[in-house]
Amino acid sequence: MGYVVRLRQIRAYNKVLIWSLINNNNSPV
Repeated sequence: MGYVVRLRQIRAYNKVLIWSLINNNNSPV
């Protein structure tokens, strides 16, 4: 049961990282 939740968390984290990298030129952070 915890595996699915962990997978979703990792996926969300990766999505945020990719988004941050894509919008790195516009975002000051």
